[in-house]
Amino acid sequence: MPPPCFLNARVHAVAVGEDLVLLDETRDRYLCARDAAAALGRTACGAQILDPALAAQLEAAGLAGPEPQPFAGAPPPPKPTRSLDPVGPDLRPADAVDALRSGLDLLAGYRGRSFAKLLDLARAGWAGCREDPDAALDAAARVRAQLVWVPAPPKCLARSFLLVRALQRRGLAAHWVIAVRTWPFRAHCWVQAGDLALDEAAERLAAYVPILAV
Repeated sequence: MPPPCFLNARVHAVAVGEDLVLLDETRDRYLCARDAAAALGRTACGAQILDPALAAQLEAAGLAGPEPQPFAGAPPPPKPTRSLDPVGPDLRPADAVDALRSGLDLLAGYRGRSFAKLLDLARAGWAGCREDPDAALDAAARVRAQLVWVPAPPKCLARSFLLVRALQRRGLAAHWVIAVRTWPFRAHCWVQAGDLALDEAAERLAAYVPILAV
């Protein structure tokens, strides 16, 4: 019998229908193994690959090994059922200061950083934050209005990262959710507090399955 095979701490996996999708956060790379959903096992020691052939391929690629690894993510929150009101708040003078902070987050925190570094920055920033979904919703609405002043790229990763940092400055906890779908394959991310999607319409997220939450 071959030795057990466990995914590395920064490699995440989820079953999407009959397929198995993996995310290597260090290399910012996704892999899809067709008809391999049954090969994923969850144990107290970590995510285990039960199919010997797939396990050998992942070990050869440096994504897995025989030793259990500590999990680097958080349990994914439930699918969001609520989202922001499409009509946002009116801008006020104080919003210009917050927008400047978001601009600094973009320049000093986002640009030039790898995907793994962005995740590490977000993980560290949640320390001491409190759970208050309604306050997070109000803050997210104001951040969305402020982004008209921030030259952020039109990418979900940049938008959600800026919202994560804005919430952390306010001491508000949330989850940064990375999710996938297949056929066609797409990756997406959003910020969520409780059952609230803070930067995306909840109904648009139904097709995605979370693979990592930070």
